[in-house]
Amino acid sequence: MTGDRVRVLIVDDHEMVREGLRVLLGRDPALEVVGEAATGLEALEQVPQARPDVVLMDLTMPVMDGAAATARIRAEYPLVQVVVLSGAGDRTLVEAALGAGAVSYLVKDSGHDAVKQAIHDAASGRGRVDGAALEAVRDRKRAGPGPT
Repeated sequence: MTGDRVRVLIVDDHEMVREGLRVLLGRDPALEVVGEAATGLEALEQVPQARPDVVLMDLTMPVMDGAAATARIRAEYPLVQVVVLSGAGDRTLVEAALGAGAVSYLVKDSGHDAVKQAIHDAASGRGRVDGAALEAVRDRKRAGPGPT
């Protein structure tokens, strides 16, 4: 973190979503947007220069999806936390993201405050799984291990 500000890299393949997130995060004086990327590969290329504390990552993107990018970021830059912000909270996506090293998983209909809080929490090493994503994880735990 730079001083008390959390440095954030926004990764989403939709320009409108990136713009909305940039505006939202810009309203929090403790957050600083240090870059944007439209693919997981672009995110990997930007991390060394942007030096984010937290990457706010979409999952479904062209070139390199968010889970693959998360795994690479966490392997190459272990101090950088990843918060997934996805349009879907199905079990497969949640498990892929958390398995790749994401500290948090939020669905895109989470409130503004939830997104900002997840970023602050991630910068402090705390994670969260929200809404439908949490239900997917709970369903998986209740179902138990699959066939071997």
